[in-house]
Amino acid sequence: MLFRLLLYPNYRPQLNSYDYQFYDFPRQNKNPLENHYSITSVLVFITHKYTVNKVKKPEFLLLCDFNFIPLKIISNILRTIWCIYGLILFTIMCILWGPLFIILPPLFGEKGIKFLLWLTYDFGAWIFMTLTLIRVKHHGREKVDKQKNYVFIGNHQSNLDFIAHPYAFPVPVKVLVKKELTKIPVFGWVMKALCIAVERENRQSRKESMLALNQELQKGYSIFIYPEGTRNRSNQALLPFKDGAFRLAIDAELPISVCTTQIRKVSDYRRGLDLCPGILPVYWADPIETKGMTLEDIPELKKKVRDIMLGHLKEEIEHFNLEVT
Repeated sequence: MLFRLLLYPNYRPQLNSYDYQFYDFPRQNKNPLENHYSITSVLVFITHKYTVNKVKKPEFLLLCDFNFIPLKIISNILRTIWCIYGLILFTIMCILWGPLFIILPPLFGEKGIKFLLWLTYDFGAWIFMTLTLIRVKHHGREKVDKQKNYVFIGNHQSNLDFIAHPYAFPVPVKVLVKKELTKIPVFGWVMKALCIAVERENRQSRKESMLALNQELQKGYSIFIYPEGTRNRSNQALLPFKDGAFRLAIDAELPISVCTTQIRKVSDYRRGLDLCPGILPVYWADPIETKGMTLEDIPELKKKVRDIMLGHLKEEIEHFNLEVT
């Protein structure tokens, strides 16, 4: 609990069957985690677990003196350090594996690309998540049939999404990314080999990327697209959706699988460089069939997917006071 409070001062424990009291001497606060404590603050955190007869019994007592340093500052420092560590780890992995993305595709063709997909999205992502102490917790992944192809759709709030989302998928995917990412040294090699790049402001580029995605579907890959079109840096739960992902699903008559992450729990863009250990919830919805749909059904389909995502983000919306439009 102390480790969790230091790294995540806005954390509130689940209180389904628990009650808590909080004392900050010399004053008493009713809400234990609204303020940050400094000077001679002493935190006494007592939880009580209800018995069948509703008799409160002390479960544990945590006492810690933060002396002159506010809890919020400690948290921000630790999370920034952890993020820098994560960036260093990611850079090392790119440097070590980067040459493979130049050598293997020309030599082994599609087999080389499939190996690189496994190396990156399964093994590499597992290493990164393990060493940064982030555990992905799936809710409903059994709804995805590994024998089928899908158009996967997910929310985009953090750079960590590029690791978290593909790592979560139970089937091989090709990701639609912005072309600027392919220009990053070393990392760009990975993007060119495993993803479909699009220049968002160029209409011709968007058309070419859609053709490339259809070709990947014919090879047996599923496709992953962020319908928001870019990373969400606002205080809104979700940005407006573009039509591209829904148009592709309808044209290819493929089901849409909605994958929603509550990534702000481990990486909150509003803090700048931010990362912390913890559990990353990933929610899966029942696949949405698109057979028989036409382009006129896109507005209704977008609304349906958006409602699903907002439902999965309900806890995060309440916790971070996000706007819903």
